[in-house]
Amino acid sequence: MKRLFFFLAIVPLFFSCGGDDDPAEPAPTKRQLIIGTWVLYEYATSKDYTKFIDVDETETLTFTQDTYTRVSQKSPQTPTSGPYTVDDLYLTLDGYKTYNLSFDGTDIMYLREYGFGEDNYILKYRRQR
Repeated sequence: MKRLFFFLAIVPLFFSCGGDDDPAEPAPTKRQLIIGTWVLYEYATSKDYTKFIDVDETETLTFTQDTYTRVSQKSPQTPTSGPYTVDDLYLTLDGYKTYNLSFDGTDIMYLREYGFGEDNYILKYRRQR
């Protein structure tokens, strides 16, 4: 009987939950997520932010550590480029074009325009692989 009691007392020690020795990876920042090439594929207007429309003419945005390059299908020979900044909420291109920046996972990026005239857009980009 003592052996059985001893055995029942010892067995749970072998199967007890152990702590996770590896700390959890921190979530990537927006600054890290934005690096890469993005292709515009849908947009919505301020009249109806819930109805996305396929774009007729695509553009790509490529972000490196310090600069961005925008290439439009309309004028691929004359890309625009310059510096950008990213914080928790906004993306600013060239020091004055400000967008609300959000991500859906790591492969969808939304840029919501502010102060671009009467009709501001939400631009939806897909990460190019």
